Amino acid sequence: MRSQENTRVRRGLFSNENGAVGVEFALIAVALFALIFAAIEVGRTLMARNEMSHAMGRVSRMLILDGSQTSAQIETMVKGFLSDYDADELNVTSQNVTVAGVDYIQVTVGFPFDTSLPLTGDSTLTLSVDTAVPIVSPTF
Repeated sequence: MRSQENTRVRRGLFSNENGAVGVEFALIAVALFALIFAAIEVGRTLMARNEMSHAMGRVSRMLILDGSQTSAQIETMVKGFLSDYDADELNVTSQNVTVAGVDYIQVTVGFPFDTSLPLTGDSTLTLSVDTAVPIVSPTF
């Protein structure tokens, strides 16, 4: 008789699944939310890099029209196009280079980008974009 009672009690303990969904969700939720927040951070990073790339495209077009811009003028243009970012943290360099007899203006912009990925803490990436614009002399 006692063995039947023990069997019934054991069956009752293991067959009761109240709260099982909550426990399973708790196990999966951490990984799920970490994945969602990581996707958001990657999206923010790509958006910032795309904005920098777009600004460099605009600077390239300006330099093709007038290749006599000084480094200070180029830096002012880049910082103007990236006005959403802290101008003090933007690192803009420009230099004249010659490749295979063709003169170029090489412009590079860098920006420290703060990310906060879940479970890894805060970190800083340096996003940079560079372009080389041929110096075109006007012909009449």
